[in-house]
Amino acid sequence: MPSIPGMKATPSPTLPSHAPRVRITAGVGTVNQKTWNVRRPVTLIGSGQNCHILLPGAAVAKAHCAIINNGTHVLLKDLCTPGGTRCGGTSVDLHGLKDGDVVEIGDFRIQVAIQSACLRSDQTASGIRLDETGSVPPIGLSLHPSGHEPRGVLRSPVYVVGRREECDLTLADPQVSLAHALFFCLDGRAVVSDLGSRTGTRINGERQSLAYLKPGDVLQIGPCEVAIGDGESESAAASKRPSALVQAEAALRSREARLAEREAALERKLLYLNELEKSLQRREEQINELARRVRESLVPAGAAQPFAQVVPMQEFISPDAGPTAPSPAADALDRAWRIIRRGNA
Repeated sequence: MPSIPGMKATPSPTLPSHAPRVRITAGVGTVNQKTWNVRRPVTLIGSGQNCHILLPGAAVAKAHCAIINNGTHVLLKDLCTPGGTRCGGTSVDLHGLKDGDVVEIGDFRIQVAIQSACLRSDQTASGIRLDETGSVPPIGLSLHPSGHEPRGVLRSPVYVVGRREECDLTLADPQVSLAHALFFCLDGRAVVSDLGSRTGTRINGERQSLAYLKPGDVLQIGPCEVAIGDGESESAAASKRPSALVQAEAALRSREARLAEREAALERKLLYLNELEKSLQRREEQINELARRVRESLVPAGAAQPFAQVVPMQEFISPDAGPTAPSPAADALDRAWRIIRRGNA
């Protein structure tokens, strides 16, 4: 990368001897075709003056994509650009490159040749193929940006920080570039690479273009500070103790279970009350029917209503009637009359 004013000249991480060799050819099939043999961990491609491969054009972002050699794999990473990056005609975000792949950025075509370090320079077939990035190790660090929620362990092989909302970590500050820096693992160690930003990337106060990271470092991206934590130990500690969110969720689920039990008990009680009400209605109907039968048995058939008052016996005996032989019915009526009179006396 071209020198940047204010950049401290410190030894940068370099590729190990066993890292694959990469050759990049831009403008394939045109008179402007140009080839580079790349022996650096990060090759930045874009329209910005600080890019290693400069592609002028409106469809190309200043920092558009990066080709990353991590010592064992060669990766293509789109830097969250609106136009995107294609490989083999397919839009990609993070893609494991293989020998002969063609990267497309706008109208530009870039062919990548990958060669194993153990082969001679005239052998183009590398035998290195990575169709999936799942085998690439994660970074193993955690980020604690000031004024932002802490980020967990960086599980992705490549992690982009910048002002774009699509970045893995978005820092909404005008002094932060759209794609400011990226993290990845180089031969098993965490590395941060500045993407040609305007305000630079500092580690513990020193401006760096490419540098190793370790827990306890303070990363300055523009005016924003990001503390670096030991992601693996934090992840292990988090797995041993439930977080406050997990505890709150467990408490809510327990409360939900208790409320469900109360609701079921109330439903059972309501069902019992409904059955009891139906039973009482049936008993009331039976009692009303029994009362009706009693009334019908006491009132003679055809009578309009029962006697309202007791009629004196004399009114039933005609004064002109002579003595007659007593009848059983008359005797019974006479006895009833005497009983009523004694009761009224």
